[in-house]
Amino acid sequence: MDLSKINFSGELPLEGTNNVRDLGGYCCHTDTPRVTRYHKFIRSAGLTYITNKDIDILLSYGVKDVLDLRSQEEAAIQPNKLKDVEGINYYNIPLSIVDMVADITKEDKNFNMPEGYIKRIEHKEIIKGIIEYIANNLHGGFLFHCTAGKDRTGLIASILLGLCEVSRGDIKANYEVSHTYMRENDDFMKAYETGKSKVFLSKARYMECVYDYVINTYGSYRNYLMDCGIQETDLDKIIEYFTEEI
Repeated sequence: MDLSKINFSGELPLEGTNNVRDLGGYCCHTDTPRVTRYHKFIRSAGLTYITNKDIDILLSYGVKDVLDLRSQEEAAIQPNKLKDVEGINYYNIPLSIVDMVADITKEDKNFNMPEGYIKRIEHKEIIKGIIEYIANNLHGGFLFHCTAGKDRTGLIASILLGLCEVSRGDIKANYEVSHTYMRENDDFMKAYETGKSKVFLSKARYMECVYDYVINTYGSYRNYLMDCGIQETDLDKIIEYFTEEI
C-alpha cells in the first residue's frame, strides 16, 4: 500500500517502536489562515528495534531525513536502524547540555521538568544548529527522535509548531499525549521502570511553562529563533515547507 497518500492523525502503525506521530493537521493562527501539512515532520521515539516492515512503512510514508537528538553515547549504544538504509539521510545533533548517557530512571527531590526544558531551549547554539540543519534538509518526510520521543523530541516539535503559530492549547496537547502512548508499550515500561519515575510524565503544564516562557521572554517563537541566530530566510523556508493556506 502507498502510504504517501494516507494521513495518520495518531500513531503510525509500527511494531518496533511507539509514539511516532505526524505533525500535520494543526491550524496556524496567522493573518492568512494556514494548516500544517502531513508527511513533512514526524516525531518519534527511538528506532533501534524497528522491524523491516516498519522500515518499509516509514519509507512508504515518505521519510527521507532522520535527525537523532540523542547524545553520541546513546546513539552508539542503541543505533538508529534507519542510519544505513538506502534513501535515508541520517544525522545526529545531541540536544543535551552535557553529552552523556541520560539516566532517565532517576531524579532527585528537586526535580523540575519545565526548568530542565527551559535550560535546553536556552542552549541556543544547539537549537541554532538543529533548526538550520532542518532548514537545509527538507527533501521529503523529516523524522526527528530521541529515546522516548517525549522530551528532546517534544521540545523540537513545540518549536516547529510554535514557529508556525499553532495555538498554545494544540502545542500542549501534542506534547501531553506522549505518556499515553508510552504506557501502551509494555517493553518500554519494563525496561525503564517508568512506574517509578515521574520523568516519564508529559503533563500539559510542563509544556505550558515552556510556551509561556518563550512568549513572555521573546514575544514569539519566531523572535526566539532569531535570537538564537537563525536567519529569517531559514525560518520562512521551514514555514513554507511545513504549512499551506486553508
